[in-house]
Amino acid sequence: MTETFFFWALICVVLLLIAGIIIRRRQKGPAKEKELERTLLSMVSGRRDVAQRLIRLEQDKNPDQPRAWHLQRAIDSLKRDRR
Repeated sequence: MTETFFFWALICVVLLLIAGIIIRRRQKGPAKEKELERTLLSMVSGRRDVAQRLIRLEQDKNPDQPRAWHLQRAIDSLKRDRR
């Protein structure tokens, strides 16, 4: 009986840890997106129209990716083009 209890207790602890990790990752998404937006804007001297155009270009190429991915690709493209 006690072996079964400890087994299920262990399973519950593992599931709670996994749920905590998933929740933390989802909460970091918007913060990371905002940071990427600020980085992109600073790279284009605050020109929102230019930043939006770069993001739109990435969205057209890869529409199935999340916004943070498009922002990172736009930043990477700018860095590559400026070398």
